[in-house]
Amino acid sequence: MSMLGVRWIPTLYRYGSISSINILSKRALFTLNLNEKKEKLRAIQTYKLVRTIDAKPTEIYEVVSQIDKYTDFIPYCIDSFIDKRDFITGNPTSAGLRIGFQSYDEKFVCNVNCQEFQEKQKFIVEAESVSHNLFKTCSTKWTIVPNPRKPNISQVELTLRFQFHSLLYNSVSSIFANNLTSLAMAAFEKRSVELNQKTH
Repeated sequence: MSMLGVRWIPTLYRYGSISSINILSKRALFTLNLNEKKEKLRAIQTYKLVRTIDAKPTEIYEVVSQIDKYTDFIPYCIDSFIDKRDFITGNPTSAGLRIGFQSYDEKFVCNVNCQEFQEKQKFIVEAESVSHNLFKTCSTKWTIVPNPRKPNISQVELTLRFQFHSLLYNSVSSIFANNLTSLAMAAFEKRSVELNQKTH
């Protein structure tokens, strides 16, 4: 078809057939979705659990900060240790765990930060892993405060943040991360209540 000696070519056919355009669009969309999924797998995952525990904040803080005692009550913990302590407070500043389960055996060393706000009866224990064999990053944060409605009872918040080096591990981690957080909280709760009962 021509007009005034100029031949017009439909734009659609300059770039291929309709089916070709559909295929290219689907490929672009698939690639975009795949990239989004990869970015999501590379993101740091965060899990938070809050629980009311029948023990004083000081008692729970003592259990959480005594990392060398973890092997006495945490499932699959076959060793726990403190490498360094603050020379003023005596609180741990470098500590670690060795976790063993079936063929899995891994040692983690962490920088530890213990904060005590005695006037508010608030305590924070943060641990950041410096062992990067399995995790790109891994940290926990315990926040312990009095329950506002019940005396001698605490509200405890545990936050777990991590990212594996392996995309495969990151993809399946959501299956066990919630259970792991709940398991850890249950172990500390049981330990705190038992020690509380012994002292009363």
